[in-house]
Amino acid sequence: MPGLNQGKTLVHETGHYWGIYHVFGENCKTDADEVDGTPIQKGDTNGCPSSADSCPGEPGYDAIHNYMDYSDDECLWEFSAGQIERMWAMRDQYCPGIGGSTIYFTKNLDIGTNQIYEFRKGTYKFSSGKKINVYGEFNVDGSSSSPITLTAGSSSWNGIYFVSISEGNLDYADIKNLSGSYYSGAITISNSSPTFSHCDIEVTTGSNVFAVYQTGN
Repeated sequence: MPGLNQGKTLVHETGHYWGIYHVFGENCKTDADEVDGTPIQKGDTNGCPSSADSCPGEPGYDAIHNYMDYSDDECLWEFSAGQIERMWAMRDQYCPGIGGSTIYFTKNLDIGTNQIYEFRKGTYKFSSGKKINVYGEFNVDGSSSSPITLTAGSSSWNGIYFVSISEGNLDYADIKNLSGSYYSGAITISNSSPTFSHCDIEVTTGSNVFAVYQTGN
């Protein structure tokens, strides 16, 4: 079906499963989704406009890129931080057994230009030779008491590649069992500026941890 051909309807319905509502309502007086951080919006979005402001008297513009609107698939690429918090809370309260604490990736994780991907809890294991390709934004939000582990399912994995103008903030991350060659580090940064704080990075195959390529350097 034109406009609904990228599978975003499944993402939308999954949002409902985890307890989040539409970002739009019937008027500009009520916060329809009951989540801080999404502007008040009157009515759903059709197509893929460059911007919209259905409630000009309220702060912010319509959340036309939010999965919980009705925009075309090409226009949808994000949940708000508040929505993500709500989904985690619903999962922890009602379905703590779903997903477990370890998530496995058997293919490369490709984070698109307009996507924000965040690891928040647990352990993430990648099959041998796989990697994370960041074209948009990739964040790891661990803590001193609960760092987040990125590692290989077996042998070693090929780490993280931050493509030109991508973004990232990795805090309290244990990144282990990496493979890093001379020309391609376990963490490769190309014309981008991700930040790493309180991270433990371990290369087990090869010797190159970081490979940084910046235009003009």
